[in-house]
Amino acid sequence: MNKKVVVGLSGGVDSAMSALKLKNSGMQVLGLYIMMHENYTDSLQKAKQAADQAEIDFDTVDKRDEFKEIVINQFVNEYLKGRTPNPCVICNSNIKIATLCDEADKRGYDFVATGHYARIDKDPKIGRYTVFCAEDGKKDQSYMLWQLNQKQLSKLITPLSNEYKNILKNDAKKVFSAAEYDESQEICFIPSNDYVSFINNYLSAEQLPPPGNFIDSDGKIIGRHKGIHNYTIGQRHGLGIVLGERAFITKIDTKMNDITVGVTGDEFTDTFKADNLNFMVEDIPEYVTVKTRYHSKKYPVKVEFIENYVKVTSEIPLRAITPGQSAVFYKDNMVLFGGLIG
Repeated sequence: MNKKVVVGLSGGVDSAMSALKLKNSGMQVLGLYIMMHENYTDSLQKAKQAADQAEIDFDTVDKRDEFKEIVINQFVNEYLKGRTPNPCVICNSNIKIATLCDEADKRGYDFVATGHYARIDKDPKIGRYTVFCAEDGKKDQSYMLWQLNQKQLSKLITPLSNEYKNILKNDAKKVFSAAEYDESQEICFIPSNDYVSFINNYLSAEQLPPPGNFIDSDGKIIGRHKGIHNYTIGQRHGLGIVLGERAFITKIDTKMNDITVGVTGDEFTDTFKADNLNFMVEDIPEYVTVKTRYHSKKYPVKVEFIENYVKVTSEIPLRAITPGQSAVFYKDNMVLFGGLIG
C-alpha cells in the first residue's frame, strides 16, 4: 500500500512543488491549508488552485484562534519587552507542523511535508532526528526549524532539500499558476511588513509603551524615543538624532525605558547567552558554529552550558546580537541545538 502524506499548502510555489514531487513518487497526497490569520483569502484560493493543478485531495483547517494566542500575542509581547521575535520559528513548532502532525494522526496518514528548504535525517547511532542545511544555501531554512521536537521530525518530509529555487520555479511554471506569483512576505500576518503600525493598531493607547530617553554609552540623554516597541537592536534609521557619525541602537532597557545609542563599533560583541534550548543531538562539542539571524552567516564560537542556558563566546565580534532572536548552532551542516538570545 502506498504511503500517505499530508502536505501543508500555503499558496506558494514551494509547497505546491513539494506536493507534486511526493505525488509523482507514488505517495497518496492530501494538501492541507491552515487558516492562521485573517489575511488568508488570497492564499487559500491559490492553495486550492495548486491542489487542483496537481490533482491531489485538498482540505482546510482553522487555527486562527491558536495562532493569535501563541504567535501573534507572543510577537507583540516580545516587542513590548524590548525583544525582537522570530514568529516563523514559533509558528513552525507550535502551529504549522504541529497541526500537520495532528491532522495526519487523525486521518491515518503516515507523514507530513512542507516546502521548507532543509533536510531531515535520523542518526542511526543515537536514534535521533535532526535538521541539515539545504543544498541551496541561499534558500536554506534549517534555522527556522530548530524548535521542532523528535516526534515532529520523525514524521516530517522536506522534498525540496536538494532543489535550487531558480530551477524549481522554472519547472513549476509547467504545472502551477503559483509559479508566477511573488514570494510571500516575511511576516504572513502583516502584509505590509510594517510591524510598528500593526502593534499600534493591535493594542490600545494605554497598552503601548510610553516615550522615553535615548542615551549614549555614558548614560547621557541625547534625545527622545517614541516607545520601545518602535525599535530593535542594531537599528540606525528612524532614530531622529544626530551624533556626528553613524549611530546604532545597542541596548533597550525596559525597566528604565531608556534606549542606548552607540556609534560604529559599539554594535559588536564577542559574547552572549541563549536560553529556552532545544537539542537535536545529545553530545555537543565545545566548538561549533552559530547563526544569530536567519540571513546571517555561520560564525565559529565556543559554547559553555550553565544551568538552563548556554554562554556563547566568539573570537570574531558579532554584530547586533538581539534579544528574542534565535541562535542556532551547527556542526558543519547539521543543526545541533538552538535557543533564544537573552
